[in-house]
Amino acid sequence: MKIQGPHRPSPIQKPEHTKPTATGHAAPGGAPSVQVNVSSQARQLAEARAPEQPDEARVARLTDAIRNGTFTVDVDRIADAMLSEEL
Repeated sequence: MKIQGPHRPSPIQKPEHTKPTATGHAAPGGAPSVQVNVSSQARQLAEARAPEQPDEARVARLTDAIRNGTFTVDVDRIADAMLSEEL
């Protein structure tokens, strides 16, 4: 059994001090905070990489076709797409 002295914090107690940030101010909870400026080019790149929103009408049509058993797979189109990616 370990006894904690008056000047030693318990391992389950959170320290009372906070770390200073890059600006010299302490962030809440002691976590450092950093201000970041993002260029317009970086924003455009992030937007270009963002996943496209699904076409809800198309998804509904495909879902209905699969449920009704009327969905067909165009194997020639899939093969062409696979080959074009490899070349």
